Amino acid sequence: MTGGTSLIPSIPFVDHHNRLLISDLRAFGDSDWKRPSYCPGWTAAHVIGHMTLGAVFYAHVVRAGGEGILAPPFGAKDVPEFRAIRATRMEELVALPGGARVDRFEEEAETLQAAFAAVPESDLDKNAWHPRCPTPIRFFPPQRFYDLILHGWDIRNEPESSIIPEGLDHGLDILKERLPFFYNQSPDPALEGVLRFETTGPAHSWEVEVRDQKAAHRPDSAGGMAPAGRIGSADSASSADATLSASASDMILLASGRADIGARRSAGALRIEGDAAKAEAFMKILFNPF
Repeated sequence: MTGGTSLIPSIPFVDHHNRLLISDLRAFGDSDWKRPSYCPGWTAAHVIGHMTLGAVFYAHVVRAGGEGILAPPFGAKDVPEFRAIRATRMEELVALPGGARVDRFEEEAETLQAAFAAVPESDLDKNAWHPRCPTPIRFFPPQRFYDLILHGWDIRNEPESSIIPEGLDHGLDILKERLPFFYNQSPDPALEGVLRFETTGPAHSWEVEVRDQKAAHRPDSAGGMAPAGRIGSADSASSADATLSASASDMILLASGRADIGARRSAGALRIEGDAAKAEAFMKILFNPF
């Protein structure tokens, strides 16, 4: 039976970024832990407490989902109870000394990595519990990668800075799958068309097509799926209703609700070509916090 590590590219990226973050956290002093993060009302200690509990959450739901069980973690019976228990446990983690807090994060991160590595191929498309909606198990390692790169950025709390460059290529490959998935959870009944994304540093381009309230990567001219990062040709690019262009870091920050669309447009960091109204309708659904 083939395990998850060979099937889900995000798993080794998650391991690498765990190491990077843990190394940084080991150097934190008391003032670093108390520093406000980008997340309103949260210090760096809160962010790491949240990420530690996120590892517990993912490990539980991935294992349960493999068994066909859609169940919240922490023994909760529903979303409100899950959130209440998580809030209480996070305060307990925030109260720990810094070194002990990092130890807990490292322990739960390693447990989650083991859970990811144990996922068999037959379980990848099974759903696991998530407060937003049932989510295929294959999406949890990519989400954990995003947790690491985005919450690492949150802790620095330098809104004009970029996400660290390591792994940005992989982050864009994840975004190509995430955007259609999240669009399909709350589609706009009146919206149809093709939106093209282009990034620099690293350079990627891809398209999302919406038809009949469903979003998907746009088929290439041969009727297949265009390879990630190499979507279509000049003809397919010119037929997109609108094109969004930004740096790779800004595109990920915009898509996670961490960059202001208007401010980025005014600064020229986000460029829109084509049907601006249609682009804005897409962004209203796709560029939201998570």
